[in-house]
Amino acid sequence: MDGPWSGPFPTRDAAARHALDHPPLVCDHPRVFLARAVTPAASLFLGSVDALLPEAASAAVQMHGPAASEWLANVPEDQLDDLQVQLDQVFDAWAARHGHQPAFFRVEDVTGHRLTEFLAEPA
Repeated sequence: MDGPWSGPFPTRDAAARHALDHPPLVCDHPRVFLARAVTPAASLFLGSVDALLPEAASAAVQMHGPAASEWLANVPEDQLDDLQVQLDQVFDAWAARHGHQPAFFRVEDVTGHRLTEFLAEPA
């Protein structure tokens, strides 16, 4: 119930009071549902270095022949993890700088409440 307020009413209290004054006809106890909107980082959709490095290695072999066949063949796991972190950071910064952050979200932690829970004094 805590957190930033957004909506067509100036305050959470005004929204609750409006809902109490205009309850749905099918409901004796007006309820609202609150949830967290979780927007993912752009890098969540970037993909894994596990797919990127074999693609780079394959391109190297195509361009330079068998001499490049062992390049990137035995990269240690900690170095792969380091590369993944760096790629994610760069991609997220790029998305933020150019306005390409995801505008969609996932709804989590939905809770139902009677509207009277939000009012300092009952209407």
